[in-house]
Amino acid sequence: MKDTNLPAELLAIRSFLPEVIAVLEEHIPYASALVTEQSGFDLQVDSKQEVISEKPPRRGIVFTLFNGRYFQEWATDNLDKQYLLSKAKEMGKLFADVQPEAQYTIDPGGALDKHFDSQFEIDPDSIRLTDMVLACKDLMEEVGKMDHKIVNVSIHYQDGKEYKVFANRNRLLSSALTLCGIQLVVIGYDKRSTQMNFIGSGGVTGFEAIRFKRAQLQELIADLNLLFESSPLEPGDYPVVSSPEVSGILAHEAFGHGVELDMFAKRRAKAKQFMNKAVAADLVDMYDDPSMPGLHGSYFFDDEGAVAAATKIIDKGVLKQGLSDLRSATVLGLPRTANGRRESFERKVYARMSNTFFGKGTSSFEDMLAALDNGLYLKKSSSGMEDPKGWGIQVGINLAQEVRKGKLTSKVYAPLTMTGYVPDLLHSITMVGRELGGFSSGGFCGKGHKELVRVSSGGPHLKFTARLG
Repeated sequence: MKDTNLPAELLAIRSFLPEVIAVLEEHIPYASALVTEQSGFDLQVDSKQEVISEKPPRRGIVFTLFNGRYFQEWATDNLDKQYLLSKAKEMGKLFADVQPEAQYTIDPGGALDKHFDSQFEIDPDSIRLTDMVLACKDLMEEVGKMDHKIVNVSIHYQDGKEYKVFANRNRLLSSALTLCGIQLVVIGYDKRSTQMNFIGSGGVTGFEAIRFKRAQLQELIADLNLLFESSPLEPGDYPVVSSPEVSGILAHEAFGHGVELDMFAKRRAKAKQFMNKAVAADLVDMYDDPSMPGLHGSYFFDDEGAVAAATKIIDKGVLKQGLSDLRSATVLGLPRTANGRRESFERKVYARMSNTFFGKGTSSFEDMLAALDNGLYLKKSSSGMEDPKGWGIQVGINLAQEVRKGKLTSKVYAPLTMTGYVPDLLHSITMVGRELGGFSSGGFCGKGHKELVRVSSGGPHLKFTARLG
């Protein structure tokens, strides 16, 4: 293949992988292979220090074997052609010796031979380290001058390359992704308290991620000043409007691991009992879509060869589809989605989220605020967690602003925790905003033995009832 960003070594491996698959399938009904290579650079800068680290390239291959009843995997970082062919013959025969009567069949997908390159403006590899540090320090200096209360500004910058090659008997896919992200943190102090606020940018993109609009920085400082005025909130149920950022973390926690179908197969998710039933108000849609360009959870195909495409999880309030890996879709007899993902070739594949978000509605933000006589605007979030088996969620809220008679006031509350039972919370949604936003940058989600994959979440503004404390 020509005119790709795939390294020469991986291009060579790509050329002979179908031959290795053919050797395996002389003995078993299905085999696939995934080659991954990851490298990265990490820079942390504040007023006192610069910490620089580099993740050296780590390359290897994992084979998935299926004998008609169960799966087996083996992995290696030895990518020599003759070694892999010899090992494939050995493993194929070994697995065939314990081959039971076939119970399932695997659909390898339609024929496809394609390479994908992510798009970016500035390749981070083209930027000298000294220039990266200087750009970060210039940004820190700009922000530090924006308010006299600011006592420290820090930046966490990361970039990297992610290469993948997938092969089964019908498919030969490869991709080259450039990743770049930045987290900007400001700490302020007045006589009453010390407060912190942050903003992030980036995803599957280039060094241009380091650019922030002046309006974004001004909002960062304005929210920091609001935090100085914050007070505790009396616990209770409140009518609220959520920012796209808060809507995103709600989507991730409400229908994250709970609709990953390997959790259905293990009987660890309450959502299984609610398939094709109403779990939210009828104006609520929810999606998971790895094909969205540029987001931190985006990719061109999953680690089992399914081409990235949107999955509509909730349609007009009804839970319609979960997120599957190959095994869970096969065992449960459900459609495949492009959500079989690994942390690396050394890790197990799981059904995992990508970019998860509420769909757009028809309401403006102003109309949603106007519908609140006495409520809160949930503006900033931190983190969350869920209980897939009990369907409870917990979301950290960093900043909530009072709304009186449809107008934002100067009264603010922080920090808060939003809790609840997922269907109760989603059924309380009465308005959905008409614009998407708030997609997180630099986010990772763990599962199993803490395997991490890139994810993002976002959505429109939402109006609902929240239990806060």
